[in-house]
Amino acid sequence: MFAAPRSFQRVEPLRRLARGMWKRYARTLKPPFFVEKRLGAYWLLDQINIIDRNLFCFGAWEQEQLDRLRELAKIVAKGNQRPMFLDIGSHAGFYAVVMAKSGDFGRVAAFEPIPRHLAMLNANLLLNELVERVEVFPIALSDKKATLRFAQGPATNRGQAHTIDGLSTGLHSNAPQDQIIEVKAERLDDLISVRGIAACIKIDVEGHEEATLNGMLQFLKSNTCALQVELLPEAVARVSELLLSCGYRPQGNIGLDHYFHNVN
Repeated sequence: MFAAPRSFQRVEPLRRLARGMWKRYARTLKPPFFVEKRLGAYWLLDQINIIDRNLFCFGAWEQEQLDRLRELAKIVAKGNQRPMFLDIGSHAGFYAVVMAKSGDFGRVAAFEPIPRHLAMLNANLLLNELVERVEVFPIALSDKKATLRFAQGPATNRGQAHTIDGLSTGLHSNAPQDQIIEVKAERLDDLISVRGIAACIKIDVEGHEEATLNGMLQFLKSNTCALQVELLPEAVARVSELLLSCGYRPQGNIGLDHYFHNVN
């Protein structure tokens, strides 16, 4: 089924009308998980998850952020070299798939530790023939090698999965114990060792940003990078100070997503 005009998103009555119509259509004619083409890619969509519902109904998700990252890729690019793209907190691989298909990036890597998210990520890569193009790391990133406890988040918003141990920056979960899982975490600096390249990095780790960044300081200092980091208001000053110490200057924000780069 075709998507509703994106202009509907800016008019609340039309937005509600479109969402209601597409929701009824999906519930009546579609299984709980189904495949649709949006943004030039095929997606395995979950009727319950907010990101998937928006993709199905309006054919877009965080379009302004995607455009901003592609602009920053041009700023950090060196000569004819295509930047590397790191999708940290990939969830179902939305950013990884879009960026891999854009042609703007060379190597693409996705980091996702939650098994059910990882299954969606791998399905979306397979649907778009990107299995060989996107390197998947089924782990979390942190400031040391560790085992972290994760609350998986509600089915209606998979993006709210987060750590519940002392490494997190303040998010707390009310998830029952039987919904908490353990995942492996590594430092990015122990996984990827490159120098002198350009990279764009999207970080969406629900409160674990400082630990994630502290585990990739060598990468940040050795390369020319642009970052999109989702930050709660109370973390903005701390993360900005950490990045400034590595030569990264703030480049504004789109909602909770904050931008930095170290281009002179």
